[in-house]
Amino acid sequence: MNKKTYAHLALILVAIIYGANYSIAKIAMDEPSISPMAMIFMRLGTGVITFSTIYFFWIRENIDRKDLPIFAFCGLTGAALNMSFFFIGLNFTNPINASLVMTSSPVMVIIFSYFIIKEKITAINGIGIFMALIGAAILIYRPTSTEQAGSMLGDFFIFMNATSYALYLVLVKRLIAKYHPFTILLMVFSFGFLFVLPFSIKPFLSIEWVSLDWTVIGSIVFVLIGTTILAYLFNAFALVHVRSSTAGSYIYAQPVVASFFAILMQKDSLQPKMIFCSALIFIGLYLVSKKKKSISKSFLHST
Repeated sequence: MNKKTYAHLALILVAIIYGANYSIAKIAMDEPSISPMAMIFMRLGTGVITFSTIYFFWIRENIDRKDLPIFAFCGLTGAALNMSFFFIGLNFTNPINASLVMTSSPVMVIIFSYFIIKEKITAINGIGIFMALIGAAILIYRPTSTEQAGSMLGDFFIFMNATSYALYLVLVKRLIAKYHPFTILLMVFSFGFLFVLPFSIKPFLSIEWVSLDWTVIGSIVFVLIGTTILAYLFNAFALVHVRSSTAGSYIYAQPVVASFFAILMQKDSLQPKMIFCSALIFIGLYLVSKKKKSISKSFLHST
């Protein structure tokens, strides 16, 4: 097989890792002593250690001080808020809903690009944005019972996760052409870790490690090694051999993978409403994609 084929295999692995993450991370979230902030502490800390090692041993490029504010804001939107919204949302909603709502991220990228960097939105893009957002809104909406309101709140946090990440993608655009991908990852994770440290250190220290069974520990290991390290490394390898827009398109496979794992692990079941909403979202995303993709360094994706 040639390197491009290996790149596509790497991207398939990334989609599988991210798709499985919704259900596997949910196992840790269901453990009473593990709060969302504790998971964020572990994930950002693991990222800082891993990417700093790669940076100091293989990259070692200089960082312009005038870029520190944008790195800090990217750390806030692309790591601290992004991960906080994801884990808090996943704590309330189900894996399939979460994966479907996350596909609204490309739509939000188009919207932020229009307002921040003045990229044009065509009429067909506008129709696509409207359809995808309607699909996400219907998916998120619940009647006002206590349990359903909690699930609605979870979906809303996942939507805010997608929105925060989309804003980050637009902001990080000016850094992508200037720095190595792992330099960006190190700075984003480092600033993100600093932002969440005051709120996450105590929840992390409160984890009752001796009471955790191996299923929960395995879930944590998967999130830290699979979702935080391997997914980024596979994406970085793939982007050497395929276009970033090609790599970015694999995000649309995540709901399929997430649904498979959720049903397999009996964490969720497929409902008619999900099928209808996913159809609206995917048709909308197709219409939105009918333009030149300019922001899609997908190896920076963080869930």
